[in-house]
Amino acid sequence: MTIAKAKVLRYDRRAPVLAEALKPGGVLAPLVALRQRDPMLYDLQFRASAASSWLSFYVGLTTVLDLKLSGGLLHFAAHKTHLARGGVTDVGLPGPLPLAEFPTVWPAVESYLSKVVPVPLRHTSREGAVHGALCSGLTDGYRVIDREAAVSFSDEQHKLEVCDALSKSMWDALDAGPTGQVWWPSGLKIRKNFGTGLDVLAVDGEGRLLIIEAKPATTAAGIVRAPAQVRFYAHLFALWLVSTEDAPTILSGMLEQRQRVGLTPPGPSLADAPAIVPVVAIGGGWPSERVMDRLRQVDEAAAHATDSSSNVVDLELWRVGPDGSFVVAP
Repeated sequence: MTIAKAKVLRYDRRAPVLAEALKPGGVLAPLVALRQRDPMLYDLQFRASAASSWLSFYVGLTTVLDLKLSGGLLHFAAHKTHLARGGVTDVGLPGPLPLAEFPTVWPAVESYLSKVVPVPLRHTSREGAVHGALCSGLTDGYRVIDREAAVSFSDEQHKLEVCDALSKSMWDALDAGPTGQVWWPSGLKIRKNFGTGLDVLAVDGEGRLLIIEAKPATTAAGIVRAPAQVRFYAHLFALWLVSTEDAPTILSGMLEQRQRVGLTPPGPSLADAPAIVPVVAIGGGWPSERVMDRLRQVDEAAAHATDSSSNVVDLELWRVGPDGSFVVAP
């Protein structure tokens, strides 16, 4: 598969004003303190667009509050399902206010969060627990840059062109694999794009870029399909890297802003021309040998979708512990 440079691929979630406000003593520092009470459950993630930046407060897999900075004003928003479950019609906070005034509404933020937490178990158990462990920052074996990381495109047609081409290459590789096995992904006759949002983006001690797909040990079908899925994401980020001149600077800046506020442990940054490592991270136990054998067969086929000129390297399998530490499985 030859990856051509895209018209425009964008991925940049640096939010320097918010990062400064989250530092110890900053006006948003109480959010970090709340997150640190239970980093396996809570998380803060930076988001940004051309016009604004915002913070997403996670509980497990779901975001329960967004704090958006636009035009110098802070806006508060939450999904209607969380509002309904908390028995409120809105987050109970005033309209847009200057960032410096956040301490005046912090009691109301705490009150809102107390109404919507805990969230339903589907957000915090199984896959949610693996996500929480990986993003907790309790281990220095890797440093999280972002979660639910997704590149954006110049327009919807461009997105379809890029994703269709990458998906076709992956499905062609799977079609060329073993036949006559009812569990084989392409044998299920499902032809769909893989999406554009990977679970966790991180960097390891060697400066390699980790493209991580998190799976609980109990999801056999998802684990078997995971190599194709995570390799797709790896190729998509490889395309972004080769089409974005300052990509390493962007990623290093995103990593540093999490490190500055204590969300990610300190350590080496990204290499200038990083190897891209697809990772399937399995937590909550370990699948059966039959499931792992199928995963390896799928990975062997999916590897043929790799562009020889790309810096995507071999897949790694991680056994993830409850604190986010991991062991690379053979």
